Amino acid sequence: LASTKQSKRAVLPDVRRPLTLDAFLGDPPAALQVMLVEPGAPGGADAEPLSALQGAAIPQDATLFVGPEGGWTEGELAQARSRGVRLVTMGHRTLRADATPVAAISVLQFLFGDL
Repeated sequence: LASTKQSKRAVLPDVRRPLTLDAFLGDPPAALQVMLVEPGAPGGADAEPLSALQGAAIPQDATLFVGPEGGWTEGELAQARSRGVRLVTMGHRTLRADATPVAAISVLQFLFGDL
């Protein structure tokens, strides 16, 4: 709550219990669903650059999927893609799993004019 107030956000983020990918994908989808894929990941050959979202309409809500250390499996990528999740990459570098969310959210905030 304190972080929400400090950053002047109007909505307190929902912090949920851990879910399997299958269970989460069964929930009603957010307006924008983005799964970050490591460059060159098997099954992620059609991943688009994160910058492809530039110029898109600002979504009401979004889900950002950040994979585990070692990346997503081909089955997880196929499952996400079949549920309408956009596979994107942050370029040719592979970032650590703990640094990726901070970098990706910052880029999304920039792309959607929230920085």
